[in-house]
Amino acid sequence: MTITKFTKAFLYIAYVLAIVFTVMFFMGLDGTSDRSAQNIAAAGPYLSFAYVLAFLALGLVLVFSVINVIIDPSNLKMALVGIGGLVVIAVISYMLSSDAPLNFTSKEVADIYNKDTTTLKWTDTGLYLTYTLFGISIIGMLFTELRDFFKR
Repeated sequence: MTITKFTKAFLYIAYVLAIVFTVMFFMGLDGTSDRSAQNIAAAGPYLSFAYVLAFLALGLVLVFSVINVIIDPSNLKMALVGIGGLVVIAVISYMLSSDAPLNFTSKEVADIYNKDTTTLKWTDTGLYLTYTLFGISIIGMLFTELRDFFKR
């Protein structure tokens, strides 16, 4: 089996699983009392599938990065610059994040979610990191398009 056939087979399996989990999420699961409980119950398998895909992607990135460095060691410098940039952005995001309690209308809900300030800090860090990387990607796409436009 060639790599292209393997990739296509994996892609189709991932599509089918994504469709199944999406339908499960929006249809809810039986045995729960109301619609919001159904959605919460259905989110578990969906999140597990997302974790599997994320770890698989991370593993493939690491494996192919090592292979690429072994094949052409000159690529190591650019890889280290990229990793260093991500670390710097992550540290800045962590420094900007807050562990302040969230404001909820219900005291019961506030008591549940505001207990662990470490989780609040890391959640805030993840949000800042996501927003920053999204902004950088948009700026990069605009820069590339404008550069190509003016090269013509």
